[in-house]
Amino acid sequence: MQTLGDLAQGMTLRFHQSRIKSEMGQLNSEIATGQVRDKAERVGGDFRQLAGIQHNLTRLEGYSIATAEASQIAGTLQTILGKVQDEAQALAAPLTGVGMNTLPATREALGTEALDRLGAMIGALNTQSGGRSYLSGTSTDQSPLADVSTLMTALRGAISGQTTTLGVITALDNWFTAPAGFDAVMYQGGTQDLASLRLGETETADIALRADDETLRNILKNTALAALATDASVGLPMGIQVDLQNHAGAALLTVNDDITDLRAKIGTLEARIEETSIRNAAEVSSLSQARNSLLEADPYETASRLEEVQYQLETVYALTARSARLSLLEYLR
Repeated sequence: MQTLGDLAQGMTLRFHQSRIKSEMGQLNSEIATGQVRDKAERVGGDFRQLAGIQHNLTRLEGYSIATAEASQIAGTLQTILGKVQDEAQALAAPLTGVGMNTLPATREALGTEALDRLGAMIGALNTQSGGRSYLSGTSTDQSPLADVSTLMTALRGAISGQTTTLGVITALDNWFTAPAGFDAVMYQGGTQDLASLRLGETETADIALRADDETLRNILKNTALAALATDASVGLPMGIQVDLQNHAGAALLTVNDDITDLRAKIGTLEARIEETSIRNAAEVSSLSQARNSLLEADPYETASRLEEVQYQLETVYALTARSARLSLLEYLR
């Protein structure tokens, strides 16, 4: 029969067993994570320094998200502009070589090629990344441009009745600059640029480029002009066809410098984003090291203490087993 003393001893042993198991779990956790479990004890109850470090790490995490987004946008824009530039320059030289002796089939083939490349340019400018259009200003959920068919239909109407080279060129110039022309018919994006992205304490990324940019309009206009020159539904005389294709080719060669400047600006932005990202990453590393130094567990001390606790647990188990055997013998008597 168990006495009150036996019960008290059993409860004491179970209490020690529970305490030792808890400490063992804490020590195992410290070995696994390399950090102390009891942070309050380590910092003496003063969490200000630790909170400051964590605040800065959280801030830098936000900057990291912004720099990743800015890098993606800039990279996408660089790819889009590269595609548009390649299409324009592939067409420019053949157009400037057109003359009165050029076979009609060759001129018509160039007109068809211009139409195809115009469609490719519009497709590139309408590129989406992650469901967002980066050339639509703040209207990122909307493709910036209508399709090539819409553009050509509008331009045929704009030059209808024109019988001279200058008349056709002037009509196109007016349509691409008039509020009721390109802005109303082709451009579907927002009128406000994308908001600046904060990359760091003093760094921002300003991505102020839309598909209604003057350089991009000029490229679309002159590529469309090359296609209209031989458009059967327009029916221009051969001499005007040649003049228009020559004009379009020369204009595309000239605008190449402008689109190169656009790409250079984005390239500069990409470099700045990368520099800021590297600087932020270095700060994160420094702060993480400072936090780890505050909370780092001494591996030798922890291992030694774990060995002691394991011995204590074994002792408690032995005492518990011995107590149980003695109680059984007492009962059998």
